[in-house]
Amino acid sequence: MSRSNSATRVVADVWAQAWKPPPLLNVWQWADQHRILSGKAAAEAGPWRTDRTPYLREPMEKLSARDPAQRIVLMFSSQVGKTETGLNWLGYIIDHAPGPTLFVMPTLNDLKKNVLQRINPMIQSTPALRERVASPASRDAANNMFVKEFAGGMLLLAGANSASGLASLPVRYGYGDEIDRWPIDVDGEGDPLDLLEQRLQTFQSRKKLLITSTPTIKGASAIEREFNRSDRRHYFVPCPHCQHQQPLRWRDEDGRHRLIWQRDAAGKHLTRSAAYLCEACGVLIEHRYKTAMLAAGRWQATAPGDGETTGYHLNALYSPFMSWAQMASDFLKAKEAPEKLKAFTNTKLAETWEEIGLTLNAGALGRRLEAHTRGTVPASAAVLIGAADVQGDRVEAKVVAFGAGEESWLIDYEIFWGDPSSDQSVWLRLDEWRRRIFPVEGTERGMRVAVFGVDSGDQADAVYDYVQPRQAERVFALKGREYLSRPGLSMESTAKRSSIRLFLAGTTAAKDRILSRLQIAQAGPGFMHLPDWIPEQYLDQMTAEKKVTHKNVRTGAVKVEYHRTGRNEALDLEVYCLALLFALQHFLAPATYRDLARLRDQLAAGAPTGPAPRGRRVRSQGIAVG
Repeated sequence: MSRSNSATRVVADVWAQAWKPPPLLNVWQWADQHRILSGKAAAEAGPWRTDRTPYLREPMEKLSARDPAQRIVLMFSSQVGKTETGLNWLGYIIDHAPGPTLFVMPTLNDLKKNVLQRINPMIQSTPALRERVASPASRDAANNMFVKEFAGGMLLLAGANSASGLASLPVRYGYGDEIDRWPIDVDGEGDPLDLLEQRLQTFQSRKKLLITSTPTIKGASAIEREFNRSDRRHYFVPCPHCQHQQPLRWRDEDGRHRLIWQRDAAGKHLTRSAAYLCEACGVLIEHRYKTAMLAAGRWQATAPGDGETTGYHLNALYSPFMSWAQMASDFLKAKEAPEKLKAFTNTKLAETWEEIGLTLNAGALGRRLEAHTRGTVPASAAVLIGAADVQGDRVEAKVVAFGAGEESWLIDYEIFWGDPSSDQSVWLRLDEWRRRIFPVEGTERGMRVAVFGVDSGDQADAVYDYVQPRQAERVFALKGREYLSRPGLSMESTAKRSSIRLFLAGTTAAKDRILSRLQIAQAGPGFMHLPDWIPEQYLDQMTAEKKVTHKNVRTGAVKVEYHRTGRNEALDLEVYCLALLFALQHFLAPATYRDLARLRDQLAAGAPTGPAPRGRRVRSQGIAVG
């Protein structure tokens, strides 16, 4: 049979199978009978047991072919089974209810990682799937990173950042994962969730769409928007003491914590005593009752919804893989820093985070200036980070010290006047300033800048010429991006001039973190120390951007972005320093810089840190280096 005839047969088979009556078995029944969890991806390898996570039973019933539900939304925390629910559905489709299926993740990189770590291991470890999915070695069928062909259907895999992957054949099943990390607009063709839903229209009443994510920012969260248009189901469990049915919540409507734990005489938190306070009888429910409570629980709708969307909300208090003591411990660690509390709110509570600090002004910052000698490093610091912003007539640069909990101090701030594209003395003066050894207060030691970044958004050629021969000193090119394709504050770009290492800085995430930290009132983790020697315009530049929300009237999609109201070099440099610290801790030298508290202690009696200038001379733009 020719390849063209084979392709025609495959497409015809896919469509024929898509219109067959659905089988009686539902998703959770299929998973209990067939799914084998791979030790490569699951915390508990072996046969799937829905009884382990009984709250997943109803959502999997809604995903089954015979159930009339068409849009299922899961606004779930981490560690409650959100990902495994989606994988069970994909396995069910492949083995039991075949049809053309499109699975979309935030980016192609996310997709590749998921295929290698989850989808391929699921297929290989589950005999029912291994028998149906085409062999990668087959000449007449497809099984690769973006297509999984099986009898009666095919699984297409795409990234939400690529419009081409969302605009192909019609599909019966659609699965959008982590939609809060999707772009608002993809390649100028609109909201990728709209594009995904358009792919389902051919199948009308037989279509099925699964939308999942942990939430992010209040007012901008796509999963919160989709959940709010649903019937908003919560999992009610009975109190073992009074049998009152209630959802497990971190706080009630009055803001009171429902998870309670004790303190000893010295005020130490005894998280092992964590128990849930029943809203009806007021008796503390011990964690040992949770398994029985989950088994006796049931989902209840709390809103009429749009008549089309079935929505589920679940936080980590329900997780059989996390104790209430661990929840209490994680909260106590997170509450000391806004960005950690934000992560706890999103990933553990499955709630959106409401940003603060958006009305910060220069006057408020001016009242917190403190005396500090310019160019000296406090003994509490563990690392120095530097960055430069290139303008048409100058280069502005700063050095920031970071200590335990990312407490930070502005060490120096300088402007080097001259045209960076033609005046080579600008770069010479920057080199001399950057390479200094900064004295540490109260000691005889000093510190060098551990990593230095130069913004290449303007005059990229001049910046590349400067950083190229200095990369061994950890001097790199930088470029700002509103949102990165993976979580974090920075990532290395593949789009750059040969031999140049270019790091992308996640500007929105970094500015969120900076504005939150500027609200911290006391020295400690996350606190930003501002010295009294800073120039007058510095505080204006730090507060020169305001967060603005735009709403698409047609789709309801919300985009949040920062708008500049004046010069903002000081804020941009702070963003770059934070992004460079992230790069140092995660990509460049994690073994040394990940634990700043430990590094600080090691440096207490040590020598200067950071890469020393190279002992050879290199010429670039006529500048003698080394």
